[in-house]
Amino acid sequence: MDADFLDIMEYAKSKGYVMKTTNSLGITTFVELTPNKETLERRLKAYKDDYRKFADEILGIDVKDDVMYGINKIGHHKQVLVWGDRQSGKSTLSILAALAAAIFGGKNVFLTVPNNELRRSIVDRLDEYIKRIPTWIAPLATRRSAEFVFENKGRIVVWVPNSSDLRGTRPDVLIVDEFSHFGKKEQLDFWTAIYPIMSYQNDSRLVVTGTDTVEENLFSCLVIDADRGMNPFVNHRLL
Repeated sequence: MDADFLDIMEYAKSKGYVMKTTNSLGITTFVELTPNKETLERRLKAYKDDYRKFADEILGIDVKDDVMYGINKIGHHKQVLVWGDRQSGKSTLSILAALAAAIFGGKNVFLTVPNNELRRSIVDRLDEYIKRIPTWIAPLATRRSAEFVFENKGRIVVWVPNSSDLRGTRPDVLIVDEFSHFGKKEQLDFWTAIYPIMSYQNDSRLVVTGTDTVEENLFSCLVIDADRGMNPFVNHRLL
């Protein structure tokens, strides 16, 4: 048996893998390395505890410190505002927060966007990332257009809201991406319909992102009031 094969076996044993071999006339024809149950549970817990590690090793994303800090805030606070300049990583934060809630928490996540162009962009990115996730972490059960459902009952829906379907929405986690890009009337209609629902649900999470702007709108008012302690939101600024 050659040295390279022995090295592979030793490495596999050191990582807790199970070796499966098929022999014909005493010759090894292939070796399949399958992580055992204990190894899978240990690795899954490591990724759940260290989401940066999951993003880096599984999704292939080098997450900025301020984005990672924002995701951690979302995990510890019921209502979070995230704001920053254009291209500061707001949509990346929204996508990663949605994946964390659905994959590791089994949550029903609505990722809300202002228009169909951004919806298509986020759906494409989610599709790309989800294809990189091994089935032992999060098997995808169904995929319908802008909806991803996992076997653990976690679900992500990328959604452009309209007034006719707002009041029937009951997500565990609502992420509103680029709320500052909603029209002023759309902001008000959406907020009036959805905020009482999300505030009433004890175990819900509400995340609202927007672009730092001098223009006065509902999002900028929320940020200012949060700074003054006049609403329950926690602010997070992306650099």
